[in-house]
Amino acid sequence: MKGHFRNRSLTSSLQSLNPFSEGPDRKWSSNNTNGGDHEKQPRLMQMKDGDGNSVLVGSSRPTENTTWSVGHMEDKNSRWRRSMEDTHIFLYDFGNAADNGYIAVFDGHAGTQASEYCMKNLHLVLLRKLRQSPTRLVTDLLDETFVEVNKRIATDTNNEISGCTAAVALLRWEDNHSRQMLYTANVGDARIVLCRDAKAIRLSYDHKGSDRNEQKRVSQMGGLVVQNRINGVLAVTRALGDTYLKELVSAHPFTTETHLWKGHDEFLIIACDGLWDVISDQEAVDFVRRFTSPREAAARLVQYALKRLSTDNITCIVVHLDRTTDTDDFDEAHLSSDESYQNDYY
Repeated sequence: MKGHFRNRSLTSSLQSLNPFSEGPDRKWSSNNTNGGDHEKQPRLMQMKDGDGNSVLVGSSRPTENTTWSVGHMEDKNSRWRRSMEDTHIFLYDFGNAADNGYIAVFDGHAGTQASEYCMKNLHLVLLRKLRQSPTRLVTDLLDETFVEVNKRIATDTNNEISGCTAAVALLRWEDNHSRQMLYTANVGDARIVLCRDAKAIRLSYDHKGSDRNEQKRVSQMGGLVVQNRINGVLAVTRALGDTYLKELVSAHPFTTETHLWKGHDEFLIIACDGLWDVISDQEAVDFVRRFTSPREAAARLVQYALKRLSTDNITCIVVHLDRTTDTDDFDEAHLSSDESYQNDYY
């Protein structure tokens, strides 16, 4: 359901809250990997294999045969944050396999070194493992990928302080393209939610200091949870990086595998805690179902979180699993000129 627009004057404070105002704090995109360009032709992404040969890892845009589509928006939330520490990436035809996909959100803390490193490297490590061990469980390979990347962050970035949460989704066709599988992995409180028959199904686990299971694990490792923070410092109990906290902050992710069913599974929402701090899983699903474009759905959902006074960076990716509409059919020009979008949620 579309909202209605009306012109009205805005105070400077309201202008600063406008999630669609122009400026460096706000980026939103569809079908690209960096959130900034609106290229019309697919851009092939390459990596080097063990022999130094270039290997295609995916495309920045879908092809005519792609069955799913991505919409994305991010906002620094300058009212509360001085810097943007989130990163994201999505690749169509991941691993040069038709209609496979890789989508990830990384929420950095103590700098952007860890989140940027994961954005640039985690999919490369995962793809290498998938190719080297095609018969092994994908969830096991995701676990090994997270652990390997975690070990490499401090050395490769020369930074033992920076860390990030991670939420990764892998779309794969299996059994001679007869079934579509969704594999997920996460550490920290970035979240992945599946909409199935209009119901929200969480495919991730919030690794927080307030969680009793995580408190027990940290205590068994010799750490303390003070005011729901590891050693009184870090609010998440699992992350990539944070080398200074050693084994207390686990890099082993929560993983799932899901057989997707056409006509029942509608979309995914992958977002950092800046969104989930103020919006519940089911509320987000109900909200996204109002829009036919994943681009608009992601943009409006971030706007909603800002109106709910989220105090964190916000990154949101909406993945439509049934690509029934053109992802470029939504004209965003009007969004930057009018803050007064209204619907039943506001």
